[in-house]
Amino acid sequence: MAEIQSPQRSHSASTAARRSAASTTAWSTDRAPLGNRTILYHAREPEVNQWLNKRLGRTEFMPFAPVTLWEARERCYVGLEGAEHTAEFMTMTFDSTEWMKKNCPAAVHVDGTARPQLIRREVNPGYYDIVKEYEKLSGLPCLINTSFNMHEEPIVCS
Repeated sequence: MAEIQSPQRSHSASTAARRSAASTTAWSTDRAPLGNRTILYHAREPEVNQWLNKRLGRTEFMPFAPVTLWEARERCYVGLEGAEHTAEFMTMTFDSTEWMKKNCPAAVHVDGTARPQLIRREVNPGYYDIVKEYEKLSGLPCLINTSFNMHEEPIVCS
């Protein structure tokens, strides 16, 4: 990782390394958009859903969303055409590709869909860099992304 030079890239690389090592990371900035107050976890183990739901007081009916690199969207989801912008905000579900089901099962709902947050560097460079560095380490362009919210509690913003 010697090629990483900026402080932001260095932070992104260390955060991505923790994801690759299967630890949980909280990510918070002073901005309120999606992904700036979030819990990140790798999507390789479906068992993480039970663990996180229990910790957050949520039911198993509340699946987690994957934050996904914009450029990997077609490798991960089916039927995005015309809804790419909407998919930046975790407001719609899409069918997951077979690749996604195999490689990121914790982010795929029982019906084979996912509710992605597509991320582009020009929109949120810090958050994008974490996911991009994670992809360099793991080969996977997505992470589990869930807010700090407890079930039915307001969004953390302090």
